Amino acid sequence: MVKVYVNYGRTIKPPFPSDLAALPQSHRACRAKKHSLQCPLYNQRMDSQSLIDQFREVVELTPDDEMAHYGLGTEYFKAGRFEEAAASFLRVVELKPEYAAGHRELGKALDKAGRSGEAQTAFEKARDLAANHGDGQMVREVDVYLKRITKKVE
Repeated sequence: MVKVYVNYGRTIKPPFPSDLAALPQSHRACRAKKHSLQCPLYNQRMDSQSLIDQFREVVELTPDDEMAHYGLGTEYFKAGRFEEAAASFLRVVELKPEYAAGHRELGKALDKAGRSGEAQTAFEKARDLAANHGDGQMVREVDVYLKRITKKVE
């Protein structure tokens, strides 16, 4: 069994052994081709619930780490659990109020959860923070969300 590590939502596998003889026969060709997409180990992914469980453990160990909450919220969002994602992102912005990406993701989760008014507030905050930090890309991205949300709220 291959041990898989998670780094803020990205699945990472440790390097394969340098000795091809240590690999199972079915994976030696994959190693020789530098992890081609046909490699069963390369394509192995963790299911959403496993990732959520791992992030929950990290959050329990480090409750004041905004990035752990951000990762948990991202996994909840991917799993379609928007209320739980919103709660995680709300914790992110409580821990780091100047984090524009946290406000943006909170807005996205609230919007998907059907709470458009609150989402609009979160997007406006994200836009203000991004503008103050000179992040033009984030401003443009949030403007798109704000236009969509404004149409829903009206």
